[in-house]
Amino acid sequence: RIYIRRFRNDLKRFERSQQRVHTSVGVGIGSYLTCHGLGPLVFYDGSLNSDKYIDILDKYLPTAFEKFLPHSSHEILLQQDNARPHVSIKTRKYFKKKHLHPIPWSANSADLNLIENIWSILDDKLLKFNINNTEQLKSAMQMAWLEISNDIVRKLFKSVPKRIRQVINRRGFACRY
Repeated sequence: RIYIRRFRNDLKRFERSQQRVHTSVGVGIGSYLTCHGLGPLVFYDGSLNSDKYIDILDKYLPTAFEKFLPHSSHEILLQQDNARPHVSIKTRKYFKKKHLHPIPWSANSADLNLIENIWSILDDKLLKFNINNTEQLKSAMQMAWLEISNDIVRKLFKSVPKRIRQVINRRGFACRY
């Protein structure tokens, strides 16, 4: 199967399209963002489960707190989607033990979830790479990740009030983000 990805301004022009062939090359990734910037890109093998998620949190949350908490006049809020590993009993026990209180979040709220925009930006940046295997994919992802500027992240955070207003105005239905 061949997928075609068109550039935003050229939706009707087929000759300006890029062909994308989906292959079995894939890797699990995760990260976080704050109004001060992006966290590191984390790779994991296979499907994400509670154990892997907790291992990732143990490894990267302390660094995030050290890096970003001194720069913040506010408490750090932990927001995550409702993927099974994020809300499992084991993960909730971990949060309780670590005195972490993730904010309640709707399962269907990708338009309010800023990391979804970051994944989309990353995906767009990967178009310029010729990727044939997992190592090339990881390398390309790291390079593309470093291209995402703090200005882009700040603009996403500044868009949150507008996003919330749109969702409220649309009575909970998806907004344009």
